[in-house]
Amino acid sequence: MSITVENYRLISIREMQENEKVADIWKWMKKQCEVSDVLVLNRDGEISCYYVDENYPQYLTGFIRIKKDINLS
Repeated sequence: MSITVENYRLISIREMQENEKVADIWKWMKKQCEVSDVLVLNRDGEISCYYVDENYPQYLTGFIRIKKDINLS
């Protein structure tokens, strides 16, 4: 099975703190997360995704694709 956004649902949303790291969020979410969940983090508009495995979230590329709509009129 592919790891694509269509196969997942949102379980939590909140603002990231300025100095917060993936490990901090994973520790806070650990009781809610299961293996194969994906953490999607947005820091100042920069999106990063992490696949949750048995040990630690692993960086995941291509999970979310943001399309920019440029209107030149």
